[in-house]
Amino acid sequence: MRLATDRAVLGTTFVVDASASMAFPADGRGKWTLAREVAVGLAAVAHTSADPVGLAVAHAQGVTALRGRTRRGVVAEIAHALDEVAPGGASPLAPVLATVRGRVVIITDCLGDVDDVRRAARVLVAQGGEVTVVHVVSRLELEPPPGTLLAVDPESPAVERSLTDDGRAAYQERFSEWRAQVARRWRDDGVSYVEAHDDEPAEHVVRRVVAASQRAGRT
Repeated sequence: MRLATDRAVLGTTFVVDASASMAFPADGRGKWTLAREVAVGLAAVAHTSADPVGLAVAHAQGVTALRGRTRRGVVAEIAHALDEVAPGGASPLAPVLATVRGRVVIITDCLGDVDDVRRAARVLVAQGGEVTVVHVVSRLELEPPPGTLLAVDPESPAVERSLTDDGRAAYQERFSEWRAQVARRWRDDGVSYVEAHDDEPAEHVVRRVVAASQRAGRT
């Protein structure tokens, strides 16, 4: 099964966000775990169809990149490369997109330089590329635990906000509106968009991404 339904052999590059916000939450399964698992699962799907698969991970130390390959073992190489990365810093994704072509799957929490990423993705689409965004969201972002919390921006630690029980409903409403806006803007740009929650099994996300990409390929 291909990420898209056309018969052309077209390389797929997985551009993965490893900025500090992807490390949330710090304990247990979180955004980074799901991002890694989804990237590996989708790489396996593309590789099964003999498509070249590559990787570019933006992290605090720079970019970890593997050029597109069809050889046996490339999926394991991608998994190993992701396992070697620890999310941190404010790592821009837009410059990475300027280096890739073909099919691109962006796995990110849509924070940081998302506007620049959208501009870069529009260029790829205009050049005939196919772009899919997997928007990774933590269950704790959707449903913060009760009590007073101090929220610290992991990429700008000086930015702090308190969240109280009284303000929780307003926060959830704003967060829902923001996610809807993000989804609408990506789709308006001609990008296939899937929101994924970190408490979902990765294989469920992979199936939804493949289905969304194939639907987009038929339109």
